[in-house]
Amino acid sequence: MKIPRIGALVRQIRRTVNWLLGGFLPAPLSSRALLATAGVAAVVLLAWGDTIAGLVVGLVLSAGVWFSEAVDAVGKSNDSIARHSPLSMSYAVLLCLGFGGLYAQRASSGASLEWVCMGLLGLCGWLVNAQPRFLDVKQIETAHVPNVPRPSDRPRLSVRGLIRVLWVSVAVAGILAATEVTPLWVCIPVLITVVIVGANLFGAWRYAYSRRYGVIRAVNALKPEFVIPTGGGTPLQIEMWERYLRTLGKPYLILPTRPIALKRLAATIDAPIVRPAGRSISEAQAVTPSSVRVAFFVQNSSDNDLFIANKQLTSVWLHHGDSDKPVTYTKRNKKYDHLFVAGQAAIDRYKDHGVDIPDDKFHIIGRPQTSTINHDTTRISSKATPQVLYAPTWRGETTRFSSLPRGMEIVSALLERGASVIFRPHPASQYYWYHRELVSEINALLEADHLKTGRKHMWGEISAASQMPFDRAANLSDAMVSDVSGVVTDYMQSGKPYAIVSKDLPADQFRREYPTAQAAYIIDNDPDTLSTALDEMLGDDPLSEFRDSRRQYFLGEYEGVKAVERFLGESSKLMI
Repeated sequence: MKIPRIGALVRQIRRTVNWLLGGFLPAPLSSRALLATAGVAAVVLLAWGDTIAGLVVGLVLSAGVWFSEAVDAVGKSNDSIARHSPLSMSYAVLLCLGFGGLYAQRASSGASLEWVCMGLLGLCGWLVNAQPRFLDVKQIETAHVPNVPRPSDRPRLSVRGLIRVLWVSVAVAGILAATEVTPLWVCIPVLITVVIVGANLFGAWRYAYSRRYGVIRAVNALKPEFVIPTGGGTPLQIEMWERYLRTLGKPYLILPTRPIALKRLAATIDAPIVRPAGRSISEAQAVTPSSVRVAFFVQNSSDNDLFIANKQLTSVWLHHGDSDKPVTYTKRNKKYDHLFVAGQAAIDRYKDHGVDIPDDKFHIIGRPQTSTINHDTTRISSKATPQVLYAPTWRGETTRFSSLPRGMEIVSALLERGASVIFRPHPASQYYWYHRELVSEINALLEADHLKTGRKHMWGEISAASQMPFDRAANLSDAMVSDVSGVVTDYMQSGKPYAIVSKDLPADQFRREYPTAQAAYIIDNDPDTLSTALDEMLGDDPLSEFRDSRRQYFLGEYEGVKAVERFLGESSKLMI
């Protein structure tokens, strides 16, 4: 109960002092900035008054301001002090001026040295005010960026401690000045204060430099010409394009906005990675050097807007896969300057859903990721033990296309038909406990079948780091079962049959709404469709010719290495 009473007393003193300094005036004349100015003027004029009465009034008034501000500042939190200290330090400067004027008026010698001491003490007041600005800097995290300074520790003396040192020094210097002692005695507390404040300010500067300003300097020294921002948490989307973008031979940065993304990317990619200190436009621009010309976006996060707001950048939408999911035709993609798409199907997808984007924004580049997928026209019915890739997509944030809940049923049906299975779940499935359990069940089923029949299945962990690349899985397989996903378009390059699982729609309607399914065998909610789809896919494969005709529509005329060359060529043009 005692502390609130002291706090109330302090507040009352401050209200009284503020009222005396002009708080009785109407707004905005009673603003605190104006009160500070009035306080400075009052002390300077009164401290230099010709009469003892004027001098006493000036000192009493200054002491009242000093007392209220000092007690209030010391009693507040560090964050509050950082906001409050500018006004408090104004009074420190004010008192130093008053004491300097007092000494100059009463002493005939040493006035210049007294003014120097008071000037240094006033300067310390403003330096104390600067320290919170250094200590409050937001840290920029990096990985694989050379010459980044080592993190420095915070100064040992807090802002509160510095304020106490300053006020003690002001009080001692004031007493010494009032007693007309030699100025050398006044210099002692002043110099001690200058050393303490200077050392702590230097430590605060080192702290800020090692966490922000030095990092920005090291990033700017790289002189990157393009950046790859991402608001996602998985490295898969970046890895899909980074291996081609690095062949441009130009310096670049990867800019994740989430801490977990920085950690995951650093473990799999050795390119320079910088995470902005906050998810704001100003922080995004702080880590985007002026040398950057192009930003490639691989994931449609709202954080992309932070970088698109930078008008010096040309924004390019790559996406991490070409599929029939809503993200591939959302209206949000209109904000990008250029859209790199696999084939004409991607352009038509926007038009079919009423999204009007000028044709000159589109660049058909094919799918560079399919350059290592072999085209195979061997009839699957000729394979004694066909290998089938089961590649269910992830759960999704707003859409639910994953067939993992039916995974045991699908894999069991494949085993009944004598197939060996390559099980490759989406890496993002590891982040959902229910899908992790489903993956474990399928792994156990495949392991049990291998022990029983000797068939060579492939299964394992969910994470991308432990999985085989999709192009290798596609080359090893003879057919695929998947969902509405970008891997379907990539698999078209192989020319091999594939089936797609429809969770809600019957086969005919599903093919109309999802064009990639037009050349696929459909497994819908009708239990009979699972057997029918697998028998046709592993048997006569009646969709073979139609599937081949649809390949160019989805993948464009740039296949294999040509897709890589096309992508690099279009990217280079944007950096000229």
